[in-house]
Amino acid sequence: MIHGGDLNDGVKSRELSLIDTERAVDAVKLSRRPYIILQGNHDDNSGYVRDMAGYQMDQIVTAADEWSLRSSQWLQRPSNPNNAVYGTYEIPDSNITVLVLDGFDQPEIATDTTDDGNPHFNTFRHGFTRYSKPQYDWLVNTLPQLAASGRKIMVFNHIMPRGVTGWKTLLDLSNHFENAHDLSGYSALIYDELTKYSNSIIGYVAGHTHEDDHAYSGGIQFVTTTCALPDRGTGDENRAPKGNRDQLAFDVFQISTKNGTVNRHRYGFGDDNMSPNQYLPSLGGSRLAEWSF
Repeated sequence: MIHGGDLNDGVKSRELSLIDTERAVDAVKLSRRPYIILQGNHDDNSGYVRDMAGYQMDQIVTAADEWSLRSSQWLQRPSNPNNAVYGTYEIPDSNITVLVLDGFDQPEIATDTTDDGNPHFNTFRHGFTRYSKPQYDWLVNTLPQLAASGRKIMVFNHIMPRGVTGWKTLLDLSNHFENAHDLSGYSALIYDELTKYSNSIIGYVAGHTHEDDHAYSGGIQFVTTTCALPDRGTGDENRAPKGNRDQLAFDVFQISTKNGTVNRHRYGFGDDNMSPNQYLPSLGGSRLAEWSF
């Protein structure tokens, strides 16, 4: 089970956000399956710090705090200076490796300041995406090893890398988060590195945009999935209030390396019983149900 990040909204006090996170992890554990929880831009509570708490830095939830609550024994996570969540997990009895990236790999506490001496919101995860050099170097070393061993790679990140083109519904990404706000410059390099090993990559799955969308770019199938909660994702104007569990959204990816195919099953909003026109009338359907690799 992979949770795509933003486990909590990050719009409450630190104390309440930590409680929410702990309860959410307990819920994930009820699946009794191996689990990995990605790093999202809301998880450090910086939305609350920036917009509600007047830059009270003691309200930040650091990456170390988050990892202590959400850590997964299954993710082979290299030690790194920012406690970022990236690494690999080899699915048992298969030749599939789950490769996790962290698009918000930056120092635990913001250090940049504005002219008035306050921390600058751009340094928070809630504002921009970043990758560190250690993460990039790790990826450069890891991809050729996996490819040489014949393993197939399924990539997960909260956010897309910079450089993906050909989206079906997000037509103008010129000012989109991952394109306009790549502070480190490594995002585009990560995209370039992934495309070198496109023959070994099953696909790349992310969230963040709250949109169901897909793009085939650089020989790789990229997929974004809507928010699980019904009041803020794709089609939120048509999805029932968040108390209606039928309008939550969860995906199951059924991968056959023998056939080189992926079947994506949606449960809840836009489930597999709905035709594309029923799913998103204005867009004619945007969720990719299957692909080959």
